[in-house]
Amino acid sequence: MAERTTDSALHAGIPAPPALPAWVDELFLGSATRHQLIRLAHSDRDAALSAREACGLSLVSVQLPFADALSAESFRSVTTELYGKIRQTQVATPAPHAIRIWNFIPGIHAPMGSGLDRYHAFNQGRFDGFMNWFGDASKFAMLLPTATGVGHHGHELTIHALGSVQPGRPIENPRQRPAFRYSRRFGPCPPCFARATAATLPDGLKMLIGGTASVRGEDSMHCGSLKDQLDELISNIHSLLAHARRDSADALDQIDEARVYYRHSDDRAQLEAAIAPRFTAARRIEMVRADICRPELLVEVEALAPLKEE
Repeated sequence: MAERTTDSALHAGIPAPPALPAWVDELFLGSATRHQLIRLAHSDRDAALSAREACGLSLVSVQLPFADALSAESFRSVTTELYGKIRQTQVATPAPHAIRIWNFIPGIHAPMGSGLDRYHAFNQGRFDGFMNWFGDASKFAMLLPTATGVGHHGHELTIHALGSVQPGRPIENPRQRPAFRYSRRFGPCPPCFARATAATLPDGLKMLIGGTASVRGEDSMHCGSLKDQLDELISNIHSLLAHARRDSADALDQIDEARVYYRHSDDRAQLEAAIAPRFTAARRIEMVRADICRPELLVEVEALAPLKEE
């Protein structure tokens, strides 16, 4: 299995956020990258923005150093600003439609006051960003891209958005409540993402499966059991695939790429042994140490799988 973790990857003594999945880097291999610094209204530091284009796709990335030093309100506002900068940059490319987003959040569970943690503040900012992006929350079900949102032990907030010439088709999981409709038990604003997106990549129609964990309905399941959480999230991925393909056949062996985020380093060997027999056709399974979006969740998986053209 490929290693894409940041356990020992240090920059100036500070842990770095996770890297993008290798399959994304491969799409843009050899393409030119445009860099710029952007001044944000709610931070005394500039954010770095980069943009690449290749094969009818775009990739816009933003990084804000020492974002974990911001207050809850500033972190919310900065997140909204960064989503706006991503949108502004992406719509100026030939591939203006966001189909997949990765959010790497520093100290994701750090308390931010009033019973909220940094992920709650991030979700408030992301919600505001998508409200500006789409104009109306009633459009979320039709337009939201799928996403991953995990934490790391560095200081930098990093967001990557993969764009396409044509908009993707959001896919929801019948076993789960859409994340953008979560109750206020999970924060003042819901986490805004689709469970998966159907989109065309250079090698055909693909199902981009977002970060999937042991959640049924909107509730965390099997707290304390790594094995049961993994079984639950695999059931969720199977349900997504079956729903998208409109059949009940076991399509796990059609997954091209997978990435496993795991909370505890000691769990890696158990997860590798359990994942490989399930994703038998995956050409690469990446293992990344990260903090999952809820403190009780131990593992999350994202994946890429082919879909038949309709």
